[in-house]
Amino acid sequence: MTRPRKVSAVLILAGICFPLFLFFFVSNYDPETSLSWNLNRMEIVFKEQRWVRPSGLDEVIDRLHLAVRSERAYLRFGGLILKPEVSIRYKYVILFGIISIAVGTGLIATAGRNVENNKTLHHRRGTKA
Repeated sequence: MTRPRKVSAVLILAGICFPLFLFFFVSNYDPETSLSWNLNRMEIVFKEQRWVRPSGLDEVIDRLHLAVRSERAYLRFGGLILKPEVSIRYKYVILFGIISIAVGTGLIATAGRNVENNKTLHHRRGTKA
């Protein structure tokens, strides 16, 4: 198996397995709704929204945001700030899978053509006219 075929096989497997593996970490899935509704609502949450004491960096970000947009970056309550949720939509994971499958399929098609061209090129060089 040539190197481009190995790379394309890895891309195709990653495009299939990566979204399936990350489906276990999805939140907001509703089995009673349609696929398009679920794809727009599902997300993988890395950090939940929470109240914390602000660090020095948070204060700098808040002041900079206040100077640029004339509003605060964080919601404040007493000495605490509300840190936003860090998440990624599952539809982007699906999109990554589709793109990697398409690229892997394209690499397989071009890898086979390059091998055939190299064989005919070597065959022509070896013969004397």
